[in-house]
Amino acid sequence: HVTQHGVNNAAGIAQGSTDQAIIHQEGSGHTGTISQQGGNNAYGLFQFGQNTNAAIAQNGGQTGLTLQFGW
Repeated sequence: HVTQHGVNNAAGIAQGSTDQAIIHQEGSGHTGTISQQGGNNAYGLFQFGQNTNAAIAQNGGQTGLTLQFGW
């Protein structure tokens, strides 16, 4: 699931059938990617403000959460 509010944001998710991911970006100039392999992963990436970057990789049964603010 990807939700973006603002301009010049980029998001990408690569995952298997049992993985879950959310990228939510508000503001401008954000880049966020989530790559999940091995199954049963869950991740939430939330970016606010301006010009934040995150690249997440999970391998089998992991969970995680990132909140990033760029002012």
